[in-house]
Amino acid sequence: MSVYCIKQSYIACEIFDKNAMCGTSCSGCEFCVFTNNVVDDKCNDHHDPTDYGNMTLVEDEIDPHLGKLKIKKLYPWAKIPRYMVEGDSGMDLFACSSTNPDKDQHSWLVNPFETTMVSIGISIAIPKGYEGQIRARSGLSIKKGLGLTNSVATIDNGYRGPLIVPIYNQYAKHQVIKAGERIAQLVIAPVKIVEIVEVDELDKTQRGSGGFGHTGK
Repeated sequence: MSVYCIKQSYIACEIFDKNAMCGTSCSGCEFCVFTNNVVDDKCNDHHDPTDYGNMTLVEDEIDPHLGKLKIKKLYPWAKIPRYMVEGDSGMDLFACSSTNPDKDQHSWLVNPFETTMVSIGISIAIPKGYEGQIRARSGLSIKKGLGLTNSVATIDNGYRGPLIVPIYNQYAKHQVIKAGERIAQLVIAPVKIVEIVEVDELDKTQRGSGGFGHTGK
């Protein structure tokens, strides 16, 4: 197992014994959370501080009514979505090719003002009463002009197919997405289901039928 200390921003290796730390030790403060990474019993190398593994949230931040987001890897090398920083609303999604990245460094070419479908390499099961919202990453939008074709994509909780993100190039030059690159965010949000009723008339409101530009500039 390994321990990630959010407060100190490093990962320390833990070998079998919770008290036996190698490398930089962690004080075990309330900011520490356990991950599912299994480390080598010798642990010769420190973890990459940017690799958070399957990080879980601090216990008091987990919604007890939400349950678990179940994730199935479609390829062994697919990366599990991650909350990169404590308190983040969205977990990052990673581009994944159908070929082993150790043998083939796959990439996607996104032509100017065109859309490219990029696979995440996973399927998910969202708890009932919630939806998944795929949103653009601001850094990718600013640096490469890459965003989502449909602004915010909705994933229904009954969907079990592969996650595929439509990436649109807003710039007038070709852009490249590499396998393993963070390309979007996934937000899990509650959904209210209403009863659909047909009526002859609707109730009156101050706005009425006023639509686009109704309130002026």
